[in-house]
Amino acid sequence: MIGLIRALLGAQVLAAQTARLREDARRAVSRIVGLAVAGILAVVAVGFLTAAGHQTLTRVLGPVSASLIVAGVYLALALIAWLATSLSARRPMPPAPAPAADLAAATQSAFQGLGETVRGLKPEELAQKGGQTLARTVGPLPLAGLAVLSGFLIARRVTRGK
Repeated sequence: MIGLIRALLGAQVLAAQTARLREDARRAVSRIVGLAVAGILAVVAVGFLTAAGHQTLTRVLGPVSASLIVAGVYLALALIAWLATSLSARRPMPPAPAPAADLAAATQSAFQGLGETVRGLKPEELAQKGGQTLARTVGPLPLAGLAVLSGFLIARRVTRGK
């Protein structure tokens, strides 16, 4: 399968896409690690702030009142977080764009300009011009996926008859 993709896209395009994906993955991992470290440090800071606030309240109000106040503050924060989450979950998600519709629209726009040149062309020439126009409009990666899918469907149809 990789050989087929290399043949369709060419080694340079595949290498460029692979390098871009590796860079994107490296950035995503470093961002996740950075956010995890920041989250851990924030939890430690909240713990120390809670301890300091509890000690201060214990000196002023006593241990039972201080514990109740700290527990009430955390309960209120939990309630706020729960409400924010439940309200955001009620909003409907926007529909995801249909990639097949985008590919179909691009294919249609690619073949619209061929109306004038259809007369007098052999089917092979017409297919070549259409493929070139489609490649410029859509790009190589969706075309490779379309080629793999088409090959799979054709092979399935051929083997079904046997």
